[in-house]
Amino acid sequence: MSWQIEKRRRVGVGTAAGSFLVCFALHSMGVRDAAAQEVPVEDEVRGALTALNAGRMDEYLAHFLEGARVLVTYHEDNGGSSQIPPEDVRASLSKLTWTPGEIITQVFGSNAVTVLDVAGAIPSPDGGTMLGRWRYAELRTRMDGDWKIAQVDLSPLPLGNTVTLSGAPATAATAAQPAPAAPAPAPRIAKASAIQPTPMALPHGVPPAPIWPAVISRDDAGNATVRAVRLDGPIEVDGRLDEPVYAEVPPLDDFIQTLPVEGVPATELTEAWITYDEDNIYVSARIHEEVPESEWTANEMRRDANQVGNNDNFGLTFDTYYDRRNAYFFYTNPLGAMVDVQVTNEGSPNFDWNPVWDVRTGRWEGGWTVEIKLPFKSIRYSPGSSQLWGVNLRRAIRRKNEWSHLTAVSRAAAGATGRNGIIRMSRAATLVGLEVPPTGFAIDVKPYGIASLATDRTVTPALENEPDGDGGVDVKWGITQNLALDLTYNTDFAQVEVDEQQINLSRFSLTFPEKREFFLESRGIFSFPAVAAGTGGMGGGTAPQPFYSRRIGLEAGRLVPILGGGRLTGKVGPVDVGALSIQTGEVEDVDALGNVSTFAPLTNFTVVRLRADVLARSNVGALFARRSRSLVASGSNETYGADGLFAFFQDFYLSGYYARTQTRGVSTNNQSYQGRIAWDGDLQGFSATHLLVEDDFNPRWGSCVAPGSDRRRSTCGRARARRRSRSSGR
Repeated sequence: MSWQIEKRRRVGVGTAAGSFLVCFALHSMGVRDAAAQEVPVEDEVRGALTALNAGRMDEYLAHFLEGARVLVTYHEDNGGSSQIPPEDVRASLSKLTWTPGEIITQVFGSNAVTVLDVAGAIPSPDGGTMLGRWRYAELRTRMDGDWKIAQVDLSPLPLGNTVTLSGAPATAATAAQPAPAAPAPAPRIAKASAIQPTPMALPHGVPPAPIWPAVISRDDAGNATVRAVRLDGPIEVDGRLDEPVYAEVPPLDDFIQTLPVEGVPATELTEAWITYDEDNIYVSARIHEEVPESEWTANEMRRDANQVGNNDNFGLTFDTYYDRRNAYFFYTNPLGAMVDVQVTNEGSPNFDWNPVWDVRTGRWEGGWTVEIKLPFKSIRYSPGSSQLWGVNLRRAIRRKNEWSHLTAVSRAAAGATGRNGIIRMSRAATLVGLEVPPTGFAIDVKPYGIASLATDRTVTPALENEPDGDGGVDVKWGITQNLALDLTYNTDFAQVEVDEQQINLSRFSLTFPEKREFFLESRGIFSFPAVAAGTGGMGGGTAPQPFYSRRIGLEAGRLVPILGGGRLTGKVGPVDVGALSIQTGEVEDVDALGNVSTFAPLTNFTVVRLRADVLARSNVGALFARRSRSLVASGSNETYGADGLFAFFQDFYLSGYYARTQTRGVSTNNQSYQGRIAWDGDLQGFSATHLLVEDDFNPRWGSCVAPGSDRRRSTCGRARARRRSRSSGR
């Protein structure tokens, strides 16, 4: 005999209805009257599931026939099932629970089928865990007076499903009918997946992961753990917030003020969602405004413009290595302006980093909306599918000078303007439930070619349609998800953004920011000495910079061709890694008499930088830099250095560095060091710094104050205090 169990699901308006069929071919050796059964099969099923609930796996597994199978369909849109190996059944099913209730079983001779719902976690084939609600279909066979389990089928249970059991035997007429055609797959829409990943284990001191469908949990100290919600389909980034996920998933809405009144709820509501699919992570928000649009502050559309931070804005940070130090920072205003920043060590923002991402804003009767899409391939993160990230969200209301965050961030961390609080990653929430796509073979190739045809009859010999050309290539290879290799040959920087004009009225050289794309990603890794968060750190205007990439390809204001080179950046465990080697070409001068002289010889520039995370927010590091041709003597110039930054509590810092240079003929007065202590509290603070730069310390591809300057030797201190503000309640 053939029998059929049919499960149909309801779908939303505008979605083609789909159905899912599970067929068992049950061959009965003989049909017995159900009334003759000594033990009702429903009682057997209830006993097994009660044992499963209680964790009595031996009692539950005693219901299985020898050779019984357990099949799992892991994804709703993939009909293929995987069999759990017999030796793994105990562990795989031990975290399932059944809510006691009515059990409906259909008996077909000596076979019986039960279909019901269970909830819990099941290991996935890739080594992760899938958490959610499951359809549990159980096939039992009558053996020696007992009903034994022959097969169990588990499949994801989307919200709104119903089950229909068809118990009538197939007649000859119906058996002859062809099988119905498989339904067309429903379109993938941005709704929450029925099965959400089980969060990874959390470190000590972090609030527990929220239990789905909750998306946030908090503790009394203002810390938070947030769930990223997996989607069945992509979000259309249009700023409308009309996908089903926004109605299904509760928002993150309890933002906490940093300014003007630290620690109290934000004065206006912000609703935010963090979701993801196979390719992108999305951050969306509905911004409630008490005033009409005419009173909003929104007047900037230029990318990475500083003025965007002085508008009403919404932003986010992702600490993708969960090291509580480094982050990617994105924010926008009601006009949809784009600002992207790479943050190193809770400071050192790199505004020249420009990844691929998208943002759209919209309007509604109560304010404005925003949808941000960030492709996983645009950022780097730790290896593995299951991830643990840091995250924070920020809203700024400029007319109130109000800055609020998802987690509690102190005024001292935010700075006088409030803008720095979002990059204090040690105060960020923990993001769980995130599964990223496999790395694959990630490589980007950017070739270029230049051709010209010149005619010049004023020269001797005259030129007539003289062809010329050049070409080169840049390659970026993602060796792993957390290590990137950049290669360049015959590099061309013709499309690089020009420097902003500056007027220099001092006797010291200007230092312009690096804007060449080859040198931009993870630029902060090469910073020496390390910079402390919020305080400006050590170093700064007077301390030397042993590595300054603008020295490459420029000499005395003239361009020097770059023949080729490579650059490796990323993170290996707790260690930031940066290595670079560039070869520049030779440039010759020809005087009026035709004499040829070398203006810039062939030169190799090499730097290696390592920085290891220690303690909660501290690090130690080392740097080696070499220029194969010194500018003041024959031979090479090398720089060696070590630095450390130690952060205690939230606002107390100790930092220092030691470095020395090596040039042929110079063996003394070639070192530099600095020590700094700082406390940067909200109401009070102090700092003390001692710096020494000896006269013959001169990193030949860094920047350093000229010998003899009083800025090479300094000891300074400062202190500050202010009264509590009545308006701020402090």
